[in-house]
Amino acid sequence: MTLAKYSGYAVDFFEPDSGDPLDEQAIGDALERITTDNLLRERVAKAGPTRARRFTWEQTALATLRALDFGT
Repeated sequence: MTLAKYSGYAVDFFEPDSGDPLDEQAIGDALERITTDNLLRERVAKAGPTRARRFTWEQTALATLRALDFGT
């Protein structure tokens, strides 16, 4: 499963040109974008709580047990 499936529109993804997920320039650019783009910031702020309500601790625990193959 991809991060996009879980995060929906509640996140601003970035893809570093270098392919390095720790690319400081790409991280800095993403931080600048979220702090200066009012529409993006409002969209992410609104989508976050709505998206979070779709997940529960029970679902997470059961999925973890399944992934660890405890037969649930």
